[in-house]
Amino acid sequence: MTMMIQRLATGIPSVNIGNGSLQISVELNVPTDSNSKRVSGFFAKDTQTDDAHLMHDGGVGGGRKGVGQTAFLAWSDSKLVPVADAEGDVRLGIIVAPVDTRETASDIARFLQRTIEVKAAVKRGETSTPEARAAQRRFGD
Repeated sequence: MTMMIQRLATGIPSVNIGNGSLQISVELNVPTDSNSKRVSGFFAKDTQTDDAHLMHDGGVGGGRKGVGQTAFLAWSDSKLVPVADAEGDVRLGIIVAPVDTRETASDIARFLQRTIEVKAAVKRGETSTPEARAAQRRFGD
């Protein structure tokens, strides 16, 4: 699959949660005016089908030691695909969801759930076992 990064602006309304608190499990930020790698999300277009996809580079955070890209990719079994921009620069990303299909919301929900599950596994210490560490080392090679 050949994909190109597309610069797409999004107008996402803010959410008012009142006086309550909201614990964030996952943020999927997408740059709106550049293809900056400062955030993990981006859009890409399949050059063969013209389908747009929401992508993520696998870089997850969470304020806990052990939460990161290598653990996420090894634990979630997500696959990185190369994506080239108009200048030929390549960025690796996970296909989160096609944009504007019937399955978009459920595909995004599955990605978010995988992220939540990886963070829970880190918290339980499951990603620190010798087997998990070996998988992470194999992934990093």
